[in-house]
Amino acid sequence: MAFYFPQLSLEALGIDKGSEPVALISQQTQKLLLCNQQAQSKGLKEGMSLSLAYSFDSELQLREADPQAESEQLEALALCLNQFSATVSISPPQAILIEVASMLRYFGNETVIAQKAHMALRMFSDSYQVGFAKSGKLALWRALSEQPLRPSPNWQTLNEDDWIKDIPIDRLDWSPEHIQRLQGMGFDSLTSLYRLPTALLRRHLGVGLYTQFGHALGFIKESYTPYQAPEMFTRERIFEYEIENSLGLLFPLRPIIQSMCLFLKNRRKVMYAFDVSLTLAWSVEQERQPIIRVQHDLGSDDAQLWLELTELKLNRLSLQAPIRSMRIDIVKMEQSEEESGDLFNDTKQQTRDQNLFLSRLQARLGNQSIQAATLTNDHLPEQAMCFQPISICNNENQKNDKQRKQKSKIGEEQEGKNTEKQIDTRELAQRPTWQIHHPERISPRQFNILEGPERISSAWWCETSTEYTFRRDYYIAHWVDGRKAWVFRDDAGAWYLHGWFG
Repeated sequence: MAFYFPQLSLEALGIDKGSEPVALISQQTQKLLLCNQQAQSKGLKEGMSLSLAYSFDSELQLREADPQAESEQLEALALCLNQFSATVSISPPQAILIEVASMLRYFGNETVIAQKAHMALRMFSDSYQVGFAKSGKLALWRALSEQPLRPSPNWQTLNEDDWIKDIPIDRLDWSPEHIQRLQGMGFDSLTSLYRLPTALLRRHLGVGLYTQFGHALGFIKESYTPYQAPEMFTRERIFEYEIENSLGLLFPLRPIIQSMCLFLKNRRKVMYAFDVSLTLAWSVEQERQPIIRVQHDLGSDDAQLWLELTELKLNRLSLQAPIRSMRIDIVKMEQSEEESGDLFNDTKQQTRDQNLFLSRLQARLGNQSIQAATLTNDHLPEQAMCFQPISICNNENQKNDKQRKQKSKIGEEQEGKNTEKQIDTRELAQRPTWQIHHPERISPRQFNILEGPERISSAWWCETSTEYTFRRDYYIAHWVDGRKAWVFRDDAGAWYLHGWFG
């Protein structure tokens, strides 16, 4: 099955279907190479001179072809079609071939494959033509001539004459000089060429065209170069017109993110973060070019999710200068792990929803704005906890979960052999529900001691010094007004208030 994309050069440049009349121009010949539908509706066509084109439409927009963008567009289309066939081959400059004989039993028939491919290709191309035949070259020719997908319901029993019927030679991917020469000799279709004897056909076509004709009809073996996705995904765009609004990046980013997610699905991986490196038209000295990092701690290959997070990130971006170019690189990706679902337990889904909510908040407010409390290795109460970005906490929790799973296996084996001692919570040290971050100096006349002491010592060998001594004796005290307080005395004999019990 062949997919031909006549507007590929314009689609690679990001020309919207509903845009103004646009045409590609050749700088050497000053003639139009390709016109979009709006330009064609005003009478413009390929090969028209620039002066004549402006007489039809004075507001015609001219663009130059970008071979790099066209190559990346073909790769994106190949990744998209790779989900319908294990063998995909790029046929430059505007076509892709896929082998579907081995997939007909899975999908049912070629019509189902064409319909599913149409749904998948909508995000990349607005117009394309499909051809179906027993060989890749003939399928491409049928796509170029816009022949029906199936010549007849019983296409399996058709011979070569039926496959090439009604295919004019002026629609083939041959040079105009060869087509004009064959038409001058009275050949207007492939059928008229097929009726010639082999020796005469080879003399009229030449070695190159005869080889292509043999590939199409199957009497010369055709070799294909299967497409292989690259190991890493990276894209770079140089804008013809500078972008002044950060949300203006969404339009060129949309197809890139969709291609990136297809790359991930093709390799069965999920992405955790990617960077968008911007190049500004000008910048202040010693000022770095902005880099936008979009991340999701759970990882995903869903294009809509990444587009949503990207839009939230761009909403809070303020530009110091217009954007001249951008580069997209995947920061972190890992192999996806298939998990079995539970019909009656939605804990995993709730966890995913919570992490997705946190990722949206981070994209909207910034990574440092969403933090969680974590424990430290310091024994002093005011230094035993710190706040870190939620992503770091999640990564530590994931490591702890793996360690707990490994320990649980050992615990299950020892269960029943050893009886663990029941821990009485009343024996644990009491801690106040309201802890004062900076202990306040108090007088011993303000309270009466109820319980204590409990000695807490910090790392005295560290060079860092604090306002208070490293060794303290804590007490639970009764305040003069009836409240229950948490106080301590340092080595110098000074008393401090450190918290209140509820």
